[in-house]
Amino acid sequence: MALALMALLLASHGVRAQLPIARLSNLFPPGGRSGSRLEVRAAGNDLDDPLRLYFSHPGISGRVDDGKFIVTIASNVPPGIYDARFVGRFGVSNPRAFVVGTLPESLPASTNLSPATSLELPLDATFNCRIPPNAAAWFKFTARKNRRLFVECLSEGIDSRMNAMLVLTDTHGRELERSRTSGLIDFTPREDGEYRLRVADFLYRGGDDYFYRITLSSGPRLDFILPSAGVPGTTTNFTIYGRNLPGGQPVSGQSLDGKPFEQLTVTIEVPRGSRATRLDTGLPLEPSAAGIDGFEYRLATPRGNSNPLFVGFATAPVIVPEYEPNNTAGHARKIHPPCEVTGQFYPAGNIDVFVFDARKADVFWIEVFSQRTGLPTDPMLVIQRVTRNDKGEEIVSDISEVYDNDTNIGEREFNTSSRDPLTRFEAPEEGTYRIFLKDAFGGTQASPRHVYRLAVRRPAPDFRLVAMAVAPKFKADAKDIAVGVPLLRRGETILLRVMAFRRDGFNGDIQLSIENGPPGLVFAGDNIEAGKSTDYILLSATEEAPAFAGPVRLVGRARIGTNEIVREARGATMRYPVGSTDNERPKSRVASEFALAICDREKAPLTIAAGKSGWEAVEKTRLEIPMQVTRRNDFNAAFKLKPIGPGAPESLKEIDVAAKGTNAVLKLDLAALKLGPGTYVFAAQGIAAGKYRNNPEAAAATEAASKEADDRFNEATAAAKKATDLFEAAAKALSASHVAAKNAKTEFDAAKAASNAMPEDEKRKAALPDMEKTAVDAAAKGRMAEEAQAAAQQAKSSAEALLNSAKARKESAATLARDAKARAEPRDVSYQVTTAPVVVKVLPAPPGATHVAAGTNGTNQVQIK
Repeated sequence: MALALMALLLASHGVRAQLPIARLSNLFPPGGRSGSRLEVRAAGNDLDDPLRLYFSHPGISGRVDDGKFIVTIASNVPPGIYDARFVGRFGVSNPRAFVVGTLPESLPASTNLSPATSLELPLDATFNCRIPPNAAAWFKFTARKNRRLFVECLSEGIDSRMNAMLVLTDTHGRELERSRTSGLIDFTPREDGEYRLRVADFLYRGGDDYFYRITLSSGPRLDFILPSAGVPGTTTNFTIYGRNLPGGQPVSGQSLDGKPFEQLTVTIEVPRGSRATRLDTGLPLEPSAAGIDGFEYRLATPRGNSNPLFVGFATAPVIVPEYEPNNTAGHARKIHPPCEVTGQFYPAGNIDVFVFDARKADVFWIEVFSQRTGLPTDPMLVIQRVTRNDKGEEIVSDISEVYDNDTNIGEREFNTSSRDPLTRFEAPEEGTYRIFLKDAFGGTQASPRHVYRLAVRRPAPDFRLVAMAVAPKFKADAKDIAVGVPLLRRGETILLRVMAFRRDGFNGDIQLSIENGPPGLVFAGDNIEAGKSTDYILLSATEEAPAFAGPVRLVGRARIGTNEIVREARGATMRYPVGSTDNERPKSRVASEFALAICDREKAPLTIAAGKSGWEAVEKTRLEIPMQVTRRNDFNAAFKLKPIGPGAPESLKEIDVAAKGTNAVLKLDLAALKLGPGTYVFAAQGIAAGKYRNNPEAAAATEAASKEADDRFNEATAAAKKATDLFEAAAKALSASHVAAKNAKTEFDAAKAASNAMPEDEKRKAALPDMEKTAVDAAAKGRMAEEAQAAAQQAKSSAEALLNSAKARKESAATLARDAKARAEPRDVSYQVTTAPVVVKVLPAPPGATHVAAGTNGTNQVQIK
């Protein structure tokens, strides 16, 4: 294929609902301890019929249990941040960060909203919390004199909306430490005692999406590493810089936020092979970092694992350290490209100068890595040529100044622009060249952790791919942005954005394919054309596609010289929807993988496809392709389709589809499109209005279940009434038996007393045995009545318990049925319909042809000399 599908600005439509797609807003708690099992609740939109939670690490699983998830974390899962996705009726959701830690964890109640109700924060433990709106949470802990502690609050880095602000005070309310941006407080008490911690969102926002993990720790804390990159496949010594490093040596003359720190030499095996082309980290990398390579390093110690550091993969075979003084031309550091230099923008206003020799026409790519690794830096560099005149005096001429890389290939959803400079350098003459490098922000800020990599490398053309689902834009000037999630209903086709981060001048075609895709997923292949960095590919699901939810391997292949380069696409996601870009900047990040879903519970409301996928036409002719429109779910309104494909966009004319129409014609003027011989992919896209019913079968099933619950309730009501009647009858019988027994005993006692008073009355004496037997029988009947009444009481209690249970089931079933019925009520929706891809093979005109006349349905008439 030789097509990059163009983005489409859709015509303005009224605000309407959209078809449901699973979107996950939060998981709580947002993490757990390695080797543990915990209850996790998911919140978001369209999370119907939950099946499981899918995690990017196979050692983590989440099964459904009564509306919640039971997450199991295997003991061999390394600490880190992983992606979690909800899987349900409407596909696999966008990812949410899930943290695996090594410390004990708990979920305290959110009652600590004043100093008086401060929650005890134990040492070396993690609390998972949420912050309410317009509130602050309070914690307290006891610390010993001169024992260095860290309070860390994870929020934005784990997909929370919270921008944490921490304030540490003593028991008298005197402020001791504050953190407005880093979520970290480094505290060494001057005396034994109790201390209080105040936690709030910077703007005092709050709610379910404002969650955080707070830890009080005495373990190691890493701040930066030198060198900040390693050559893949090597085992190298690195120096890590941080605090509470076991065996670390103090760094003299420097501080981190006014605090001392240490350094420690460690040996690290730098991955190689396929891992060298993956972003093997759970760190929340910004879009600008989506094209770089690297991995995550943590220091393991007896006091626990450290926080992670990002270590890049070097793009040149030699890494040299920067050292001072090298801040003037006279003290320039001599380097020998190809190489990488790793250094620091420190102290304030620091300028680093490097000098190298080059032959005429030598080509190097010069690149700085700093801001893309998450640092608040703005590198800039100046390249100069250095010569000397006849007197030996130095003559300097500027060749170029290089600033930000403003290229954005991800549009508003995934802005890839960067403050890191990149330039191609070609030596105009043999001689000496100089590089001045500084941080444009360095005059107002200074920190040893502001590290950079300066690469001066030979051209090594290459590329990285990033795949991202983009939510439909229902108005051309829309300022809202929904989180895109790739879901295919049966018979549906969707557009997927693929971005190519091209390196070192590589400008060729990138062939795209899906390897070992799930059954029912159709991707005929496509490519990102030479000179372009974005492609919209078409993915389709067959009419009988089975359900699927999980990662998909989308790969790109390119011929670079004599080598074929194969690269797997990385995933990307927006973190949260944006209500208006006037008020909020979209925040996105790299995902651990690219995942999609096929829904087998529904078919697409509209399916539009040609009778066949492959067509042929002679160049400069016209081609008319009949399209069949299949309508479902009361999608009968008229709509327009805008063709998308190669060539001049103004030559792709809109297609009108009549109300209830089942046919359309895709008309292609190959001459106007200026398409030469080759193979191209076309499609069309538009917005159609219709009625949608959400899960009507669930409404029918819950209605039947509600009716069955009503029947069970009625049966239980009748049984309870019968048991009550029997109990009341038994109570009456018991009362009567008590009266009879009492009367019989009274008569017997009276007769016995009279007989004793008149022993000569033989008749009275002879009647005593019968009267005694009557009294005994009456007492026995009383006892039997008591047993019968007790049994009736038990039966009555059981029947009432069953009635209460049946009543609860009836009410629950009625609620479920009511909710399901409400969801299944027909509602107006707007649906972005995309036709199935149409492959057109353009053939060359026969030799000697002077005119090509228009034909239809793939037939062409050619006039020969």
